[in-house]
Amino acid sequence: MLFRNDIQGLRAIAFLLVFIFHLNATWLPGGFLGVDLFFVISGYLITCILVQEEDQHRFSFLQFFQKRLFRIVPAYLFMLLFVVIAGAIVYLYVDIKSLKYYLKNSLFFISNTVFSNGESYFGAKLSENPLLHTWSLAIEMQFYLILPFLVHWFRKYLWQVFLMISIILIAYSSYNLYFLHAQTSMYFSLWARIPEFLIGGLFALWFKNGIDIGKKGNTILAIVSFLILLTCSFLISESSPFPGILAVIPCIASALLLVTKNHALSSFFSHKIMVKIGEYSYSLYLWHWPVMAFIRYKYETYDFSFGQIIFILFFTILMSYISYQFIESVFRKKSNRKSYSILATKTIVVGSLIYFLPHLTAQNKIDDFYTRPTMGLASHKEGIVERFGDVRKQDKILLIGNSNALMLKPFFDKIGKENGFSFRTLTSNAFPAIEGVSEKDANPKQKEMYAWSQSLIPKTKLEVEKAEIIFFCTTALDELPSVTQALKNFANHIRPDQKLVLMVGFPTLDKSPIRINNSFLKKSDYSFTVSPRWKDASIMQNIAKGKKNIFVYNVAKSSLFKSAPYAKDTIIYYDNGHLNTFGSLKLAESLEKDFMNFYNTHLK
Repeated sequence: MLFRNDIQGLRAIAFLLVFIFHLNATWLPGGFLGVDLFFVISGYLITCILVQEEDQHRFSFLQFFQKRLFRIVPAYLFMLLFVVIAGAIVYLYVDIKSLKYYLKNSLFFISNTVFSNGESYFGAKLSENPLLHTWSLAIEMQFYLILPFLVHWFRKYLWQVFLMISIILIAYSSYNLYFLHAQTSMYFSLWARIPEFLIGGLFALWFKNGIDIGKKGNTILAIVSFLILLTCSFLISESSPFPGILAVIPCIASALLLVTKNHALSSFFSHKIMVKIGEYSYSLYLWHWPVMAFIRYKYETYDFSFGQIIFILFFTILMSYISYQFIESVFRKKSNRKSYSILATKTIVVGSLIYFLPHLTAQNKIDDFYTRPTMGLASHKEGIVERFGDVRKQDKILLIGNSNALMLKPFFDKIGKENGFSFRTLTSNAFPAIEGVSEKDANPKQKEMYAWSQSLIPKTKLEVEKAEIIFFCTTALDELPSVTQALKNFANHIRPDQKLVLMVGFPTLDKSPIRINNSFLKKSDYSFTVSPRWKDASIMQNIAKGKKNIFVYNVAKSSLFKSAPYAKDTIIYYDNGHLNTFGSLKLAESLEKDFMNFYNTHLK
């Protein structure tokens, strides 16, 4: 197959769409379609190559897989090596195990299956994951394990087989998107993406000699196709049911650009700058995302400053040049035994570094006391009701709620031990385990948390029935209307002999102090913005208004928060919205007298 400059130009378009989207999704909401364009191009080119070799009886499975291996893996390993080293420097030790998990799955080209079971592609946490972009490379490698067998076994009826598989899989993904609302799993699914490759393959089979309806007709068709692709890049967004049937439109537009001959856009696609970007597109794609993700992780911000954008551009171009010139190009031209041994050695080195990453970074470990919840986890993640405080007592006191309630367990435990009372507790992430909370309030990354909280409702109801005093802490009520309504209903159904205390959660910070300082001690002069949860407090006050057995207690009154997020240069938060165990105990010291005065006055 002859080399085509215009295809390199289309690769450049694909990368630029993705690059702009990754810089800021609001600039180009559907820029992720650049990946779909890459898939269509790959399907088109590989089908052309395989069919030609099959028809000329030159096809070899070994040679095919060897070429794919040396085309993709060497530069990919170099990128993974960088992520291991940069991750060891930038990541907090508490996140190293998670990084190792993603590295391991990326090394074996199965990261798409991992991401498909997690949060949305568009979720905030994934924007900090330096390996998010490997999902598309994993799908591409997986598809390459399938395509040569289809061509070899079904050459005579190939386009019919391609078309049948595409229709079946488009129907499959559309059903999952429109009826099961499984956007995340479909976005990263090989089966949902295979039709995009096969559309490229179908156009390669249907239009072997391209489409030529005259210079004017070709130009009109190419311009319309290009405009459709660009329009989709603006109109399709993270909220769209994608890929599914919706992906067919930009994929067909992309395929038409591949097969339409002699049109006015050819000179644009074939311009030397576009060709050069296309030539480097694989390396550019490999390197642009990790640097963005590490910056977002370090500074806990999605938006980049102008200086950061300049750095991203410089770093991406530099590393892409090194990767392309000294790794990608070298291995593409060689496929001898020496190359295999070099590649095997690199794989072993990178794999070993990944495996031993937690050990290599152990000196950076910060005690869990400061970096994560450490108390009451069985009653938070396992659904086991626990008792804390002065456990010799069998007081009918209950603590329920979300993760802020979890971090109040050390607070109540310390005060309970000092003042002779015990409490039982059962909490859950994100949502309180009470009736009336709607799944609509759960974003994609919270679906699992929502389901878990719902499963705890029967146990929580039993505990509520037995309790005389109920402490209830949940947050973000202004953002979760169903939680607010559910809390109102809960409060309205408290028995006259029960007392309910609505606990206003901790003030929030604009950034995680642990990340900013990379320590549990103050090492940065960064000025944190501390925001008490005034809206939650107001909503809770309205719920309690006029009810003699419902009260509100706001922990933000503590003097501890005047110097937040520090208590004498020791960090009291484990992220931007939760006290750590140390902070919860310091809060108990600060509020013990005030709280016990409140307790003795209103609850006894």
